[in-house]
Amino acid sequence: MSTTTDTNGNNIVNNREADDIHQPNNVMLSKRMGVSIIRLNRPEKYNALTQQMYGQIITGLNDAATDESIKLALITGTGSYYSTGNDIGNFENMYKQTNGIDQFVDDTVRQFVAAFIDFPKPLIAAVNGPAIGAAATTLALVDYAVASDTAYFSTPFSSLGLSAEGCSTYTFPQIMGQSMAKQMLYFSHKMSATEALQSGLVSRVIPSAQFDDYIENWIFADRTGIVNTCYPQSMRASKQLVRSAAIRRVLHEVNRSECLILKQRFNSDECLEAIEKFFGRKKTTKK
Repeated sequence: MSTTTDTNGNNIVNNREADDIHQPNNVMLSKRMGVSIIRLNRPEKYNALTQQMYGQIITGLNDAATDESIKLALITGTGSYYSTGNDIGNFENMYKQTNGIDQFVDDTVRQFVAAFIDFPKPLIAAVNGPAIGAAATTLALVDYAVASDTAYFSTPFSSLGLSAEGCSTYTFPQIMGQSMAKQMLYFSHKMSATEALQSGLVSRVIPSAQFDDYIENWIFADRTGIVNTCYPQSMRASKQLVRSAAIRRVLHEVNRSECLILKQRFNSDECLEAIEKFFGRKKTTKK
């Protein structure tokens, strides 16, 4: 399988090998051998998620869910970061608009998380670098996460005066236990790739120099890649049992509750102070 390489050294699919490829702004969506590939493509901003990018990821997941030619989906990032999560610029725009907070949380955050909850096919995260905020919490909603050894994981909600999202108040304690989950969600603990593997947040850690080759071979290799060795309907049937309708209902209720509290936190003095500090530092740095 031949690939081309972008300026950041990431393998990208040649057009002749992809069933379809297009690039809507900062998210690249492509299909290859029955795999829907969602690549966050804003490396100059560490793949921080703009409101438009949230929408494009939602669309990518929802389209892949209903496309019968798609066996599974893969989400990854361009450059040295998987994603730093929510772009802080979203906050500035949100506060300027009437009902901006409600619209952002209900129409963007909640729907973004819901797309992960409801995705009916195997969903793989190739975590090529640090994952922060929503990029870290949603890893607990994918089916298999493999990380580069350069990755780390952080959910700095309390440092921003916010509260947990992405169903992490439910998934993190179940995956990594109460103690580590509280370190992550309460105290902004920066989790190393090794810790993430030990805690169960990721399934495998690969040396960064071998990361792209591992993903390529594990998914696409002619005789051993999962697209050639695993029947799609069989994978989907097993996922329906693992993430049953009852579990999805619980996750949706957790998502709803987290978003309700998140809207309150966005209006809190602590959050406003944290955002003012951030933009103050940013202006100072630019001078």
